Amino acid sequence: GGKLLNFAVVNGLGEARSIVEAVLQGNSNLHFVEVMTCPGGCVGGGGQPYRTDTEAVKKRLQRLYEVDRKSQTRLSHENEQVKALYRDHLGEPLGEKSHRLLHRRYVNRKALAAAEKEPPGERSRTAHV
Repeated sequence: GGKLLNFAVVNGLGEARSIVEAVLQGNSNLHFVEVMTCPGGCVGGGGQPYRTDTEAVKKRLQRLYEVDRKSQTRLSHENEQVKALYRDHLGEPLGEKSHRLLHRRYVNRKALAAAEKEPPGERSRTAHV
């Protein structure tokens, strides 16, 4: 007798946009969406393989800095899409709504990780709660 929840994980803001639009238009049954904003995941970020090869991590980091230096928009608060998100949906930066929806806090997930039975890398999940 619990409630059925639908989850999705998206990689990159381009893919996230289509899911957000579907949710806002009422065309999605998703209850939770995790967005990994960096295409391929952030260097050393959550969901990334743990690398012991520090040279590979350094090379990837250097490449990302190179891409960033060449980017037209380098600061998130100057990004027109971020400005539109705040203007159209979130209100002011650090306001109640944006804080509630965008900010995270540390939660020890060791017990969850040990109990997880699904293989890593699943794109979407459904859970009963």
